[in-house]
Amino acid sequence: KKLKSERGERNGGLRSGSLLARVTIYQLIGVIHDVASQEWRAVVFTALMTYFNVLIGIVFGCMLTMALFVVEYAGITGIVNQKSIVEVRSLLKRPQRQVEVLDMYGTEVTVFWCSGYIFFGTATGIVEEVEAHLDANDKIRDVVIDFEAVPAVDASGVHALTEFASRCATRKPRVEVCFCGLVRRLHGALASMIIAKDIQQGPKLMSSRLEGALEWAEERILERPRKQALAVSVSPRGQVSREGSKATISSEAGTVRGYLLDMLNEVAASAPEATLEGLVAALAPSARLQQYFANSPSMKGGTNKGMIYLEDTPAFDLIYLTTGAVKLTRMLDAETTHKLPRHHLNIEKGDLFVFEERTEVRVELLERGAVLGAVEFGAANFGVQQGLQPRHLTSALAAPRCEALLVPFKALHEAFAQHPVAGYAAMAWLSSRASAQVLELTRSSSMRSYRLRVADEPLFSQVSASGEEESAPPLVDTNAGG
Repeated sequence: KKLKSERGERNGGLRSGSLLARVTIYQLIGVIHDVASQEWRAVVFTALMTYFNVLIGIVFGCMLTMALFVVEYAGITGIVNQKSIVEVRSLLKRPQRQVEVLDMYGTEVTVFWCSGYIFFGTATGIVEEVEAHLDANDKIRDVVIDFEAVPAVDASGVHALTEFASRCATRKPRVEVCFCGLVRRLHGALASMIIAKDIQQGPKLMSSRLEGALEWAEERILERPRKQALAVSVSPRGQVSREGSKATISSEAGTVRGYLLDMLNEVAASAPEATLEGLVAALAPSARLQQYFANSPSMKGGTNKGMIYLEDTPAFDLIYLTTGAVKLTRMLDAETTHKLPRHHLNIEKGDLFVFEERTEVRVELLERGAVLGAVEFGAANFGVQQGLQPRHLTSALAAPRCEALLVPFKALHEAFAQHPVAGYAAMAWLSSRASAQVLELTRSSSMRSYRLRVADEPLFSQVSASGEEESAPPLVDTNAGG
């Protein structure tokens, strides 16, 4: 019995050993198949050098690891995305005639997004990729490069970027370059390098987010002379006509009653004329005209800095723009989607990454005949019932000066109750306007600092019958999945 037990232990040990050996061999074979051939050869070569000389093997392994790290990191940083103005727009809602121009000529601007550290191993790759894109597309006139997700750029990277901008200025035709999303330190390094190299036509440097650069690029497209002007559609009542002259108003032009009638012709166009006259009589005592000057705060009759109202402040009036223009802006909160190292920032001076700062962006530019406060007016009645005061969704600033007719919400509710036919027509128009504005704001500025165009958005890119200009490319590749 004792001999049998010893033999069983020996056999069990042999079986366990053979099982362990087989598992080890299988794992080794699996590792050989899973690991890339370049990495496997590097490990074997390092092991052989360590076998013959330990010190040389360790030094060689360290140098090889650093070289592989540089090569691998350079492959995952640099340009991560690119689009034209046809595909990505600023948050600014423009008139239809400008949208048509941007749709047709948006391929003249290309936007590049960069990510990660930019050093000698990645700066050259970025410049070569952008220049290759310019060589393949001779119609490009402007290039925007976003550095929002770039924590730092070394001296060789700054040199390569400024040299690239200098070469773009000498191209035929000339290409304008804009660097945006720059932290304070990078902005200063680029500006100093441009001065040191005496670059006369250097790049445009912007510390703001991509939104500002997109507006700059859109304005450049709109400012360029075109061979054929696009036709302007017929404007509704109370707006600028197709020839650009001011639309005619009532016989009481320039008065509160005249502007009230103009506003009601826009807001309650389907109401009978007699009911509109009754509304004008009911609203005239409480309505008032106010002038705003953005560039001349000391001018008499205008408010300081042309500010009509601020975002998230109480709203009391429906505003009708009688002359001039107004720009609407919103504040974008700081984002926490990026996690970048902070040791490159000067914390003592309050340095932050661009995405960590609250940003004011323009969402719409309104002209004569526009109505402001539709969303707030819709919430006013509900807010009164709940003991709440409606607050402005945006800020409104004269651009650069304007005159506006202010009608209190309370007076409007009382007048609509006295004249239900016209009140119903006006409420329907204001509700439609408020719904469109809320949908536009929620799908754009609350999500990102720029507007990415989607496939279901109409593309107004009809070219002239002469066929001199090519049509804009589709927004989405129908052959690609997703």
